[in-house]
Amino acid sequence: MKSLSIIDSLRPFSVGFDNMFKHFEDLHSNDLDAFETNRVNYNITKVGKQDYNIEVALPGVDQKDVNVSVEDNVLKIKSFSKNKVEKDDREYLYKGVEKENVCASFIIGKDIKVEEAVMEKGLLSIKLKEENPLPKNVKEIPISKRQ
Repeated sequence: MKSLSIIDSLRPFSVGFDNMFKHFEDLHSNDLDAFETNRVNYNITKVGKQDYNIEVALPGVDQKDVNVSVEDNVLKIKSFSKNKVEKDDREYLYKGVEKENVCASFIIGKDIKVEEAVMEKGLLSIKLKEENPLPKNVKEIPISKRQ
């Protein structure tokens, strides 16, 4: 098994984070297969205090050929182009827009929810919202004296 020196060095200073450490170990041992992202153009923007947008450029891709899913806090975007050779009578001097299969993955927090995905003019826009962020509470623990 591969070792993660950073994760292993944090273990003595944490209690109850075994699931988080296992998640990072799984990512490392699977060589980041969960993030099979290929070259894709995208923007991530923050709108207000709790809203985010991810825009992914999908030129020439139809809405019906795009799949957006959330699996274990990973937002996955995939497009499937048809492998047909379309009959085209045009003579291209330069062909820079290809219908390629696209795969992009983004880690999102547990309190981030996908509100909607909209495809318009070759641009996929995914709206995310942070729901009920946990307030930062400081709780002092009283120290008693044993008798």
